[in-house]
Amino acid sequence: MPFRPEGDLKPVPVRFEFRLPTALSVAVAATFNDWDPKKHVRHNNADGFWAREAKLNPGQYEYCRVVDGHRVPDPVARESRPNPLGGRNSVLTVTVPHNGSPSSSSYSRK
Repeated sequence: MPFRPEGDLKPVPVRFEFRLPTALSVAVAATFNDWDPKKHVRHNNADGFWAREAKLNPGQYEYCRVVDGHRVPDPVARESRPNPLGGRNSVLTVTVPHNGSPSSSSYSRK
């Protein structure tokens, strides 16, 4: 279960971006989508750049990339944790500015 700060906070746009020219499919499996990569399939713009935006409540989430059916950690994630399958999950922390309103900027994971 992801950590969620107290209060009534609105979802923040989070953009996941990956450059994987040889991949046939890329998705994200995460705590925010019940680890179902079919919910967040990335779109390829024909040059190997895969992207998709999700709206997430502020908090902390574990995720991994699913590349051609294989779960792999995000190599640019600032933090990771061991998972029960013997691999690692990347960690994403979505925050709000000090004024209490959600940030309108996106987080990018390249």
